[in-house]
Amino acid sequence: MTVTQRNNSQKKPRGKGVPFRKNDLATGQIDPRINRLGTLKPRSVKELEDLLDKIFDRDVKLNSGEIISQLEAMLTDMAHNRQVAGRIELLARRFGKVPQAVDITSGGKKIKVTLKTDDE
Repeated sequence: MTVTQRNNSQKKPRGKGVPFRKNDLATGQIDPRINRLGTLKPRSVKELEDLLDKIFDRDVKLNSGEIISQLEAMLTDMAHNRQVAGRIELLARRFGKVPQAVDITSGGKKIKVTLKTDDE
């Protein structure tokens, strides 16, 4: 079997682009591609809750013509999706999580814990 390697040292030809240029304070020229606002993300929990309320309050028109809220559409999609994780999360949110027993024994015997300090 023969293994051939490609020569990736050659650069791909690229189209003519516009090079980056700093803002020129003397002439006032600014590059409009510079993002001065940063990422537009909520800065507090309250802003996030308001954004989620705004998104979930939108109306969605189904193929049948019925109009439901975005939240209802998302929950319905989670309930009918092939992935089980969404359904498990919905059930846990609605009815509470199923208690899971934690065995803190070792071979049926209890584990003895002894705390020692430097004074002893």
